[in-house]
Amino acid sequence: MIGGSLDRNTHDVSFETDNLTGGIHEATITVFDPCALNSPQTIDVHLEVLTPEIALSTANLTSNVSEGGNAPEQTFKVWNSGTETLNYSIASDANWLSVFPDSGSSADYQTSQSHTVIYDSDRLALGEHHATITITDSNAQNDPQTISVTLTISEQGTFVAYNDLNSTNSINSPYVTEYDYSATNERLKDVITGEDLFVTITGSVSPAGSYDPYGSNGGNFTNVNSDAYEIFDGLVDLTGVFELDEPNWSHVLTFNNLEPDMKYTISLTANRDNSNYIDQRFTMVTIEGAQSYRNVSSTGVVVHSEASISFSTGYNTINGFVAKWTDISPGPDGSFSIVSAWDDNYPGTKGYAMSAFRLESHNQ
Repeated sequence: MIGGSLDRNTHDVSFETDNLTGGIHEATITVFDPCALNSPQTIDVHLEVLTPEIALSTANLTSNVSEGGNAPEQTFKVWNSGTETLNYSIASDANWLSVFPDSGSSADYQTSQSHTVIYDSDRLALGEHHATITITDSNAQNDPQTISVTLTISEQGTFVAYNDLNSTNSINSPYVTEYDYSATNERLKDVITGEDLFVTITGSVSPAGSYDPYGSNGGNFTNVNSDAYEIFDGLVDLTGVFELDEPNWSHVLTFNNLEPDMKYTISLTANRDNSNYIDQRFTMVTIEGAQSYRNVSSTGVVVHSEASISFSTGYNTINGFVAKWTDISPGPDGSFSIVSAWDDNYPGTKGYAMSAFRLESHNQ
């Protein structure tokens, strides 16, 4: 036995920490000698394992969108509130929600990473839908962390939508769509909110190949009291036309996914904007496939019937005529169509298909 109060032995304490999680770990070292009066003696050990820690800018996301629309994108941030470097991945448990990018790294708050939540909600049913975004890093002491997502799909309310059918050289308002007669089930947008609507348009021409667009012809309206000026000025640029070169040519716009318990108003126009064609180059515009409607086209157009009118599209700059129907009840399939054709009963060598429209919905 080693005696004397000045005799000491040094012992090394080693740590095996590779399988320890982050945080504080405690242990006790016991020194035992059956001959010692003060046996046993203990040493408390406190070990802090430094690891990354997942920090999030939010734990919840909520969003609302009308039926048939994709909810607006949202963002959240991820950063490391611990030590070392956080290397994480992101996953969603819903097929209608994705996150971009789906991974990242961060050393601290200054290197926080922003991620975009993208909603593919246009086919979801009415009501609440829930999802969870999971952020993982197996080395993080608080792995995993989650963000709860609640998305509410509501019935589509009233809206106003504009479309420029020939936008080649146009400057339109931000939420004016720009689909032409080759469109197939393209979604319109609410011109105020930019929200995608459930309503779509499909274009067609007859006979096949009867498609003659000119992006540089056409122009806007100068008569501030005209219907076309009041409806389209400052929103849709009327530069661009579609020539109807033969009497048997027609261009058709079909509106789909309309609500049976709503009423609709459609306004359409075109303008070649050439003063050489005053009172020439007439276009016949006809509504088809709707159950009921009222013709409220501009005063001065030629009215053939409640469903059909004609007006000069060669020089519509001052007249500012529009073809317009209101109180439209769509057909049983939730659709109706607008047909443009050259009306060769009037002077001129051709006509012009409608090049812009405004669609508005109303509660009955």
